[in-house]
Amino acid sequence: MDACSGAAPSHVYQACNDTDLKECWPLNVRGLVFEVKRIGQSSPHSGCVNTISVTLRTNVPLIVSEQCQPKLTISGLSGAQMIDPASAQVPLAAQPGQCKVGALSAFLFRSDATELSGFGKWVDSNNTLELWSAQRSQAGQTYIFSFQIKNPAAAQSAPASLSIRSLNGMFDSRKGLPSYQATQDVTGGVAPADEAAVCFLSTNSMAAVDMSLPEEAPCCLCAVEAGDAKPMAVKSPSFCMKRICQTSADPCANNTITITISPTMVCTIRASHVHTRTPCRESKRARKRI
Repeated sequence: MDACSGAAPSHVYQACNDTDLKECWPLNVRGLVFEVKRIGQSSPHSGCVNTISVTLRTNVPLIVSEQCQPKLTISGLSGAQMIDPASAQVPLAAQPGQCKVGALSAFLFRSDATELSGFGKWVDSNNTLELWSAQRSQAGQTYIFSFQIKNPAAAQSAPASLSIRSLNGMFDSRKGLPSYQATQDVTGGVAPADEAAVCFLSTNSMAAVDMSLPEEAPCCLCAVEAGDAKPMAVKSPSFCMKRICQTSADPCANNTITITISPTMVCTIRASHVHTRTPCRESKRARKRI
């Protein structure tokens, strides 16, 4: 028989338009490649609640069926602590402002093959978030979701890399959908650096791939700098504000000392002390427990 030549059929997402890939040939099956795989954080401050944001786009749909059960892992979140240490379930949230399809980003995944959607599973032993596909996604559609962790108390550098992969194997008696390393776009198209590798070739290897890390500073925080939006970059505690003033400079006058602080870390205040000196005769100390 004469084999067809050309790109994928018109109703299929055109991840690559090069006809040499011959995706219209019978049983030419495209491997899963992460076209977009970004990850960032909202806060680098120690001991604080931190929102990790993930942006994903794949070249094939993630299909859940009687035969298939895609299972993704995001690894390398060193030092992350769970908000609720008693539970391995991690609530997911969709990024506001997405289109109708993207608004369902959080419900694409669940924490296990039979659990409710909208959750991931935290594996503390290897600092990994597991995401089981809960419903079919769309190829070429960008999905943005987030989850919250707690930063460690001690400062640390951001991990050199964080990786994502879709696992090969059997999960709940169904086949996983393995992901592959990407090949540079053979069409020569212009794309952002983290979107340039979008093609699958039969010579590609099954492997985890590094996620794209932001170089900017997190929005709307004090004491941050470029690169602090990289997940699990944690800074040493500091003060955004540390001010002290008094109400009187007159000798022998009553004087109230006011201290204003704004720390970057979580502080547990046990008591505040207000010292008031009376006119050159006696000293009083007032303690107020908060």
